[in-house]
Amino acid sequence: MENRTGAYEIKNNSIKEDLQFFKNRGSGEITGNIVEGNLQSKENVPAPFVASNTVRGDTEIESLPSRPIPVKQAAHIPRLLLEE
Repeated sequence: MENRTGAYEIKNNSIKEDLQFFKNRGSGEITGNIVEGNLQSKENVPAPFVASNTVRGDTEIESLPSRPIPVKQAAHIPRLLLEE
């Protein structure tokens, strides 16, 4: 799933391949799934709630940006993420 907008739930599924979730906008959760491949989540705003999944491959969950956010982009991010 990539570049989607809006709330979502990916719950209680049996997935025979990878579950990849990239660059989505909207709150959601990925829970209770059985994933035969890898579970990967990157560049989602906000980061999804991910829990209670059985993953046979690797799990790669990115919850926060890995590099500093440029000031001109930071204005578009909720203040909660900018506070330390």
